[in-house]
Amino acid sequence: MLTVFLFSMNAVLPILLLILLGYYGRRKGFFHEQTLVEINRFNFKYGYSSMLFINLYNADLSNGLPLRLIGVVMLILTFLALMAWGIAGVLTDKRDRKGVLIQVTFRSNYAIIGMMLAEALAGSEGTAMVAIFQLPSVLFFNVVSVLALSVYSDSEEKPTVGSILRSMALNPMIHGILAGGLALVIRQVIPTGADGLPVFSISGTLPWLYSALTYLSRMAAPLALIVLGANLILSDARGFMKELIGGTFLRLVGAPVVGFLILYLAQKAGIITLTPGLVAMLIALLGSPVATASAIMAREMKADYSLAGQLVVWTSVLSTASLFILVTVLKLMGWL
Repeated sequence: MLTVFLFSMNAVLPILLLILLGYYGRRKGFFHEQTLVEINRFNFKYGYSSMLFINLYNADLSNGLPLRLIGVVMLILTFLALMAWGIAGVLTDKRDRKGVLIQVTFRSNYAIIGMMLAEALAGSEGTAMVAIFQLPSVLFFNVVSVLALSVYSDSEEKPTVGSILRSMALNPMIHGILAGGLALVIRQVIPTGADGLPVFSISGTLPWLYSALTYLSRMAAPLALIVLGANLILSDARGFMKELIGGTFLRLVGAPVVGFLILYLAQKAGIITLTPGLVAMLIALLGSPVATASAIMAREMKADYSLAGQLVVWTSVLSTASLFILVTVLKLMGWL
């Protein structure tokens, strides 16, 4: 268990160090407010959309999709989102914070630390499960986040169905998802040559484009963490302590408890069979800290960026302990 604990620290500490680097850089005068706004906007538009495209484009669907498992996982995420929708009004009366609290409950840092965490817990079986669930989880995270943040936007314009759909249509992260999903579908029908490889692929036929998108995707998360740290003002937390504590609890305790309870019931009903690989993937999906992209999206969609940023920091810090506890409990139950 010490190995698992050390791995959790090794997975989370790089995130914290990049946040601290941004915080230090701002205090030393390397960043200015307007510069950070523009960097954030650039990264949101090009960095994260490229990351989502590359992740989906590289997904391996050679063995098909476990539709029953995907259905159960989507049920869990939907339940968490609906639960948070009801709880958000209890935790805060400020409109621009409700969407942030809804988002933090279901949106984990799955894309960044999920693969490493699953591999450490279940080897190649864990990484295979993470790859399979990237597409549905990324779609859910971003579509429902845009919906929640649009409904509770701080914009003076009252949200309507049309304005929410427009926000979703104009969101660069949605563009990345759609482009990656389309490329994934097209790849399945492209004929193969004598060597068994597709006659056309972005990575093989247009390697210059694939490399550029890959570089952008690798830049997205580190740059977002540095900007997040530069924007971090620790005294801000005093203004939303209730929301910060509630949101951190929902992400690190509420989500895994509710999620694994539903999984237990699904297994008892014979709907699914829990394997170490699946459990490892679900630990990454349900137990990891809130995604860094949640803070970027909060700022771009006129939600409370300060609260969203503080939630990224504190869920990252405290997840070192919560992940250790979660893994220990699941090992004692014989699920890992």
